[in-house]
Amino acid sequence: SYLENGSRKQRNHRLITRGAAIESVLPEVKILTEQEFYFLMERIAEWQPVRNMVQLAVQNHSQPQEEP
Repeated sequence: SYLENGSRKQRNHRLITRGAAIESVLPEVKILTEQEFYFLMERIAEWQPVRNMVQLAVQNHSQPQEEP
């Protein structure tokens, strides 16, 4: 139960901070309903340039960073 609770807290924190990041970058989304927001996010996620950027970010995350 303790581990599950910790995992839940981490997930909640991640969801809150990422949601806040979206509102920070796109403050206009604050007025949208939850349904409108999800619809918008689904449409954005379907756009190929966005999918390419996400894939690149995930690939870069998996690779060790080079020191300058």
